[in-house]
This record gives sequence, C-alpha cells and structure tokens, in this order.
Amino acid sequence: MDFQQLKSFIRVAECRSITKAADLLFLSVSALKQQMDTLEQDVGVRLFIRSPKGMTLTPAGKYFYEKVSKLTNGLNDIIFETRNINTDTSKAVYIGFRHMKITDYLYPEFLNRFFKDHPDISVTLVDMNETSYKNVDLLICDYIGFPEFSEYYPLRSMPVQCIMSGSHPLASRSTISIRDLKDYHLIVPPVPIFKSLTPELTKDMQANKLMYEETLLNKDIIYMNLIPSDNILLTFGDEKYLNSVLVQIPLEGYSIDYGIHTRKEITKPVVKTFLDAMVKFYEEHK
Repeated sequence: MDFQQLKSFIRVAECRSITKAADLLFLSVSALKQQMDTLEQDVGVRLFIRSPKGMTLTPAGKYFYEKVSKLTNGLNDIIFETRNINTDTSKAVYIGFRHMKITDYLYPEFLNRFFKDHPDISVTLVDMNETSYKNVDLLICDYIGFPEFSEYYPLRSMPVQCIMSGSHPLASRSTISIRDLKDYHLIVPPVPIFKSLTPELTKDMQANKLMYEETLLNKDIIYMNLIPSDNILLTFGDEKYLNSVLVQIPLEGYSIDYGIHTRKEITKPVVKTFLDAMVKFYEEHK
C-alpha cells in the first residue's frame, strides 16, 4: 500500500461514494475502485460494505479510518514544513486552479501590472489535485469541495452552456430555455457538485422532470458520445476547444460564478496584497 491509496481511502470513507470521491481526487471511478480493492487485499480484511446506496465502513474499516486519518494529517504537515526549510516562502503566492482555462480568469494584463508594482513577489500556478491543494494559498475555480477554503471573492459570471451535435434538433437556436430540454437526455456534472454550482437550475430541472445522468466530465468521452445522439451536455463558460461537429448554446437565465477562494485565515501578507490587487483589477474592468 502507498500514501495515495490511504488518502483515497479517507476520501471514499468521508464521501461514502466512489463516484463523489473520484471527482474530488481527480481520478476515474474505475481507477479509484481498483485502489480500494487493492488496499483491502493488502490489509487483509474488508474495509467497506458496498451497496446501491454507497460505501459504508465495516467495524475494521472504522478503526482503520481513525488511525490512518491521524497518520496522513501528520505526514502532510511534515511534507509542508520540510518544503519550507531553507526557502523563503514569505514572498511567494501559490494559486490553484481547475476546470477552466486559467488565462481566461488570471489575465496576463493583470499579472504584468502586478509584477511591475511588486517585483519582489513570485506567483506560481498549481494544477489542482488531491495533494497540491494543501499547499496553495488561493484557489481560482467554481466548485471547491475543500473546507479549508471558505472565503470567496466573485470575479466573473459565466453562462450555463448546452453542448450538442450540430445535427441536434436544437442546434440552430441562439438560446435555449429549460422547457426546450424536456424531451432530451441531459449529461450533467455529479449532482452534489451541480447542486452547489447551480441550485436554482437543479431545482428547476427536477420540477420540470428533465431526464439526466451524472458524469465525471471526461470531455473526450462525452463529446464522442454526443455526436451520434440527442444528448445535451450542460457545462459552464466558453468551451473554446469544441470540435467542428459540436455547437454550444447558452441556457437562458442560468449562470455560474467563478471567483477566488482563500483559506479561513490568510497568514502571509503577500497573499492579501495579491488578492486586493486582483479584486481591484476586476472592478476596474467590469
């Protein structure tokens, strides 16, 4: 067994779902399932009771969870402290991002101005995963799912988009209403995330009895599946990398806010300096 397996075990135990945990871990469901199967083989006992309602811990699993949680938390602290030995992190800002093209939110114009005003501060972008989020100061994203990041500063509001084949019956529309979706099959992010992002939309989808399935948004697979069918993918922002056979049309009345998420306590003055500068820049360019 390895450290990543233990961290994955903790996430599955807390989510009580392979699907939900896989999204937070940036893994496929099959890969995470294999990790848990291998872990149980290595430990030599069953750690989970698997049922259609999800994953619950066995008595042995509960004991294992209690001990492993303490172990991984301590090891994460050791890793973080080790990285900071003999390094000056007081003048560095680490920014995590995911689910987007970062230059659409962290504008080069802003960075040029910031570095001109603060030449002694460095900024490092970190592509988010289960390990890296623990070592970043700020997150620029939609949904976070990490309780350590509680404060929020909105930056942009992005429309909910309907992505479909160019031959779809709705493909010629300039906008689409939720009532237009009634006769079609929808593909949406995992529902806990989708509800956090767009509570009004999920409520209206249920009220209108729309048909949908959840996915972890492996877009290569989704887009291939869209082409020969009447499926519609609901996503956010501008999917500028769409291929020529797909179209995207805004869904009337629904949007998602992207913004900066900070830790509950900002301990580095340079983080506050960066945050204030970025919020000011967005205010000037609304």
